[in-house]
Amino acid sequence: MPLTHKAIIKNLNPATRELIPNIRIVFSVTSTNDILLLEKPTQNTALFTEEQTKGRGRLDRVWISPPHTNIYFSLAWHFKKNISELSGLSLIIAIAIIRALKSFGISHNIKIKWPNDIIYDNKKLGGILIETTNLKSDSCLAIIGIGLNVNLENAESIDQPWTSLKQITGKNHDRNMLAALLLNHLCEVITEFEKNNLTHFMSEWKNHDALFGKKIALKISSEIKSGIAHGINSQGALCIKTAKNTVETYQIGEVSVNYN
Repeated sequence: MPLTHKAIIKNLNPATRELIPNIRIVFSVTSTNDILLLEKPTQNTALFTEEQTKGRGRLDRVWISPPHTNIYFSLAWHFKKNISELSGLSLIIAIAIIRALKSFGISHNIKIKWPNDIIYDNKKLGGILIETTNLKSDSCLAIIGIGLNVNLENAESIDQPWTSLKQITGKNHDRNMLAALLLNHLCEVITEFEKNNLTHFMSEWKNHDALFGKKIALKISSEIKSGIAHGINSQGALCIKTAKNTVETYQIGEVSVNYN
């Protein structure tokens, strides 16, 4: 079934409809993030698409986006904060996705891989791409892009281990219902974040942390930092316990894991 405005709207909480007054669906775009970055909407806006021809992930990776299969959307959200106050935003967005999947009936052990991947059984289920722009000294606009593999069965062009809700559960899923739940939980979590910042979510993050206690290598440009993943700090930085038994923190980098 295609995504429809009517089917999504009917499953939204009243608070969500108030917080996101503009919800749109288009058949095909280059990237939902690109469109909202150009538009800079004055209201909180959710833009869904059936297909992205130039979907983007973190570090300029291509996000494969076949039509009528998954969920691809971006949420433009106005924060009464400076960009510098949004550290950890991708982490709480991941928590919102986990909450939405649970309320959708997905009881499997879905995890979050710092800083922006949703994974199951060490395979990528979804990803988050956040791009921000300052509006004034005390406000900014965040474009929160989310891709979630829902009914995907085959994708030979994806160059990393992946999975989908269909592969996990063995059945097709109602994308309209899931889209609405995602918006409901995004509003809930972002509102909590605006009031309480990242520290409010630390215990919930730890419950879903895919890296904690694992041997990891963090690539920053051409440099590699190795050690044991030790959670995150209050700013959302990755903590790594080194061979010298010290803990170092990093805000950026690409993590690889030794799952053996």
